[in-house]
Amino acid sequence: MNTEIKILLSKYTHNRCTAEELAQVKAILQSGLYQEEWLAVMEEEAADDVIGGSEVPVPGFDTAKVFARINESTAPIVRHYPYKWAIGIAATLLISLAAGYLLLNNNYASKQQDYIARQVTRAGERKIITLTDGSTVILNNRSELRYASHFAANKREVYLKGEAFFNVKHDTKRPFIVHTNQLKVQVLGTSFNVRSYQNDHHTSVGVVTGKVGVNGNKTKRTYMLLPGNVLSCDKRDTAFQQLNLSTDEILGWQKGLMAFHQEALEEIVPELERWYDISVNINRKVLLKKRITASFSRKPLKEVLEILSKTAGFTYTIHKNQVQIN
Repeated sequence: MNTEIKILLSKYTHNRCTAEELAQVKAILQSGLYQEEWLAVMEEEAADDVIGGSEVPVPGFDTAKVFARINESTAPIVRHYPYKWAIGIAATLLISLAAGYLLLNNNYASKQQDYIARQVTRAGERKIITLTDGSTVILNNRSELRYASHFAANKREVYLKGEAFFNVKHDTKRPFIVHTNQLKVQVLGTSFNVRSYQNDHHTSVGVVTGKVGVNGNKTKRTYMLLPGNVLSCDKRDTAFQQLNLSTDEILGWQKGLMAFHQEALEEIVPELERWYDISVNINRKVLLKKRITASFSRKPLKEVLEILSKTAGFTYTIHKNQVQIN
């Protein structure tokens, strides 16, 4: 692959070419060569659109300005081509982008490897990750973190599935943005916890130090959180709820503490599955909505189930890594 040609084509798709470079691109297109370079550029374009790479942060942390720019990034990008011959190229771009999206849907992880680092944890496993800017991330069990091998000059972006605690190195010129399926979290330098498991009903952000800005992917409202503030978003109706917890509770999972505050059993079960690497089946559906308040610190699975069963009124059996709740 010709790296210089690829860079030139990438500049063309972003309307950054000089007149001389546009003439070079025209000659390349007319030649019919460099298909590999075109495909690589289009796949990166598709990936950037999928993971929100078109966002443009601002250096300050003024709520109206910062989040207005984030929200604006959801609008379609219209690129203007200066020559009539580019109309055909626009159609080619659309076809290539569509192919790129299909490739990403079928084999997203493999396409990301060239320019995105990826860390994954199994059930019961945690990882400490040091990013290139000096920030650290503690990745909880059954989680995934994706991030650029080297952050851009004007922003630091990561993409989370699962749960992680972030201790972000302060940088007023490069906001740090955490993307989840439900929320976008933006800070300049602080420490906070983000929880966004696919099978959970809620996504939440809890602050330990500093100030954190949060907005939902489907709403324009923004929230500014201070230490002890926890913002929860219900995935089913996108309703937000804010509450206060002690920083010890926010940090609890890092110390082996599981804490439930009037949480339904259907929300507690996925947590047990992640912690103990088990599969849980609830035979009586009426138990799913049973709400429980309890906390556990490094207890064996049997002890945890014994306490939960007495609180919620169920019986259980354990066979290897399978749990039946009756």
